[in-house]
Amino acid sequence: MFREGCGAYDLRLPMTQTLLPLRAYHYIGSLPALPFAPLWAVLRDPVAARVQGALFLTLACALLARLVGSSFGDQLLAALVFPAYALAFVADLGAVGLSLVLLGRRCWGCARPCARTGRPAGWGSEPRGAHLLPGLLDQARFRLDAAGVRDLRVVRSGGPRLRRLFPVLLAAAGGAFLPGALLLAATDADGQRYLQILREGNFSLHATARDLTLHPFLRLSRYLYDGCAVLPRTLDLPHAAIDGLPAMLAVAIALQSAVPIVRGFLALAAATGVATLVTRNAWGPHHAAFALFFLSGALGAAVAALRQRDRRLPLVAASIVAGFWLTLLARLPLAAIHADTDFGKDRLLGFVRAQGIDRSAVVAHTSWGTFYTALLFGDPLQIAVWTPGLPHNPDRIAAVREIAAAEGRGIAVISQRPHASLLSPELRAAFATETAEHAFGSWLLPEFPGPPKTVGRPP
Repeated sequence: MFREGCGAYDLRLPMTQTLLPLRAYHYIGSLPALPFAPLWAVLRDPVAARVQGALFLTLACALLARLVGSSFGDQLLAALVFPAYALAFVADLGAVGLSLVLLGRRCWGCARPCARTGRPAGWGSEPRGAHLLPGLLDQARFRLDAAGVRDLRVVRSGGPRLRRLFPVLLAAAGGAFLPGALLLAATDADGQRYLQILREGNFSLHATARDLTLHPFLRLSRYLYDGCAVLPRTLDLPHAAIDGLPAMLAVAIALQSAVPIVRGFLALAAATGVATLVTRNAWGPHHAAFALFFLSGALGAAVAALRQRDRRLPLVAASIVAGFWLTLLARLPLAAIHADTDFGKDRLLGFVRAQGIDRSAVVAHTSWGTFYTALLFGDPLQIAVWTPGLPHNPDRIAAVREIAAAEGRGIAVISQRPHASLLSPELRAAFATETAEHAFGSWLLPEFPGPPKTVGRPP
């Protein structure tokens, strides 16, 4: 059973004694809460995450447009070539929207001194740590991408000599070292270093050949060649013969306008894709999005070059992209919606909030998805626990009952299990007969009376 406590993810920086709210989860920093807080306060609904994703996509396109010298419209068109990339912002599985905006800001910070001085990017007029630290406080994997960002003027020039790259790489390594070392050396309340927490969480910089077999290239490359692989955790669209169209269009655009900056950003996309494979759990569009970020920059620059040749060519590309998105919409009624992500879950959680069930009962979630959504948008005084396998686990059933008795609350269970499996003999024996039962699609919400109140609180 998991019950998230306040301050559970706080970290203590080296040579200090004060725990600071530097994390929102084991491997996610607290920085994403800052831009999300206004949207959360205004909307107080999960749609706030979608709105934020759309804003981050807009910012990422604007930053890339500045970097490659294209218009915002050209860059937005490039972002829509691969639907998985654009939807990775809106249905953000790994909080990558902010990371990509910070990465774009980092690139822009590298490019400006180079354009002004005509020299390879070094420390310039801005400390590189100022760009890196926010990204490191967002997610630890940001250091992989930041380390790969080099002199963008060198990229524009199309292939510098090795001696010109050395000071650039040295400056990038120097800029990443201090903030990265401080964060990785920080300790939690139990004295465990953040670096050790990441390693135990299956995150490693030392991927071996065996690791790469667990995460083959095809696992991420499908978001290039399979245009209908758009929301893998939510739905499965039926395949069509034109699903390879986005990849073919991208190749055609790049080949027709292979200017130096296009080749440079393609190289950065390839390097970032290889770097992504060193994380053992890379599999989804939120992982592929970092390489697709540079790929969309290359396509934006290519579209801008095509526009100079013939203004009709970008319109043709836009028509193809719009047509492909329309085929995705046409297939949507035939999509197989994953059972744990259907709209019934949202209706159920909205019902819990509206009826005040999370204020009067200990809510036991057997699904992680409903648990963290309830924590974010539920009542501030709610008591929510994540209890996978609850109906048939006597220890977890007893733990939930103990919390309810100590708090003087009833018990509610949110689950997608079939009715007979959820209301098991063990559950009925401990919680008594349900006082109410609500169904939302495949989701069930039985309510039970609270046990007699006990003195004291559970540990």
